[in-house]
Amino acid sequence: MIIDHLSNAGFYFGADPLLREALEFLRLPEIATLGMGRHSLRGDDLFALVSGGVTVAEGDAPWEAHRRYVDLHHVVEGGEWMGYAPLHRMRQTRSYDEGEDCALYRGEGNFLRVFSGMFVVFNVTDVHKPDIHLGEPEAFRKIVVKIRRREP
Repeated sequence: MIIDHLSNAGFYFGADPLLREALEFLRLPEIATLGMGRHSLRGDDLFALVSGGVTVAEGDAPWEAHRRYVDLHHVVEGGEWMGYAPLHRMRQTRSYDEGEDCALYRGEGNFLRVFSGMFVVFNVTDVHKPDIHLGEPEAFRKIVVKIRRREP
């Protein structure tokens, strides 16, 4: 898991070419006006999902993990809390769904406050719980860039 401000994106450019491309995309000036929905950057290897809404209570959101894609969450407006835990510490509650690239989990994790301009990278070894509040609900707009996992 990585958490940082987009202004520091250059520190991560050497980690993976697709991560670099994703971070460069998020630094484009027109990113704030990108329409809702899916935007292809490099076919199924790299694409962005623009969404927004109001955060939900922590207890109403599941812990989730992916196998094919690394998630890069970038908060464009507002803020949210995001939960994080190592995959090996969690208990699976819903089997992996190949079509959704998602399995659900239960357990305890840490919570991070993510504000506008920040990004969080959740690897396939991470379980996460996005779009939540630990106090009052808050409006947010975000972009999740899906980065196809490369085998080590």
